Amino acid sequence: MTQPPTAPPRRPLPGAPITTHPDPQWHTGPARLPLDEVPLHGRYTQHPGRDETGYPAQQLISYGKREVTGVEVRNFLKNTMRFWLSSSATVDADGTVRYRQTDNHNPVTFAPVTDSGTVVNRPHQQIPEGVYLVTGSDGTPRPWRASALRQAVEESLRPGPFDWPQGWALLMPDGAVRFAPRGDPWSQRLYTAQPAPDAEPESWGPKCTRCHRVAVEHDPKRSWGGCWAGEMTTAT
Repeated sequence: MTQPPTAPPRRPLPGAPITTHPDPQWHTGPARLPLDEVPLHGRYTQHPGRDETGYPAQQLISYGKREVTGVEVRNFLKNTMRFWLSSSATVDADGTVRYRQTDNHNPVTFAPVTDSGTVVNRPHQQIPEGVYLVTGSDGTPRPWRASALRQAVEESLRPGPFDWPQGWALLMPDGAVRFAPRGDPWSQRLYTAQPAPDAEPESWGPKCTRCHRVAVEHDPKRSWGGCWAGEMTTAT
C-alpha cells in the first residue's frame, strides 16, 4: 500500500486546521473547521510518520491496526485533542486527515477509502429529501419518507450504555444510507435505505399521533419513536 504524503516535524500540517471547539471571538489565526463539520469517510488506513528528525508518533488508534473506521477517527481526534492541548489536526480537500501530538512529533496520517461513504452525524443536514426503500433485519423493503429516515438515524446515534455497541450511519456514494442503531452485546441490526423515487405511494395515509410516522414506516422489529408495527394511533 502506498504511503500517503506526510509532513516533517516542525513544519505546518497541510490542509485546513480542525478544532474540537468553536473558535473564540478573540481567535486571530486562520479559521478552523469544527470537528463535527469535517466530512469524514467511512473507512481509513492509518499511517504513522517515520521521519528520524522528530519523535515517533505516540498517539495511534489501536497500535498495529492498519484499517480504521471514520467513527474511530472522529472519536480519536475528539479525545486526544482535548487531552493534549499542544496537538493539532488538519483535513485535505481529498479527505486525508493528519494528527500530530506536538510540533516535534511525527504525524499520523489517515488516508480515506474513497468508496466507503461519509460518516453521518447530522442527519437533518446530511440526508437529502426523497423516498427511500428501507430494509431491516427482516429483509422486507418498505418505503419511508426522508423525515422518518432522519428520525431513525438520529435515534440510532444517541449514546447507549457504556461498552455496548454504539450506533453509526454512513451516506454512501450512490445516495444510500446504511445505519445500525445502538445495540446490545449480542446483536446490532443493520438497516439499508436506498433512494427510490418510484416507490412513493399515491397516498402515505394518516400519521401516527404518537410517533408522527405513517403506517408503512412502523417497524416490526424495532420501536422507532415509541411505536411498533400494528400500533398505529390516529386522531379521532
